[in-house]
Amino acid sequence: FEEVHNDLKAQAETLVLSANSVDGLVTCALRPANVFGLGDPYLLPLITSQAKAGRSK
Repeated sequence: FEEVHNDLKAQAETLVLSANSVDGLVTCALRPANVFGLGDPYLLPLITSQAKAGRSK
């Protein structure tokens, strides 16, 4: 699944950027870091484990 997901993101980014300057359209591709939500395997578990270990402020 992850490989397909990454491939689709790359295709979408290429499509958006190729539309730049067409009929005056201005586009950009953003790659935000630390986007999290339900099912996040990285950021939320890290924050939770740090809080449980008493390492949060």
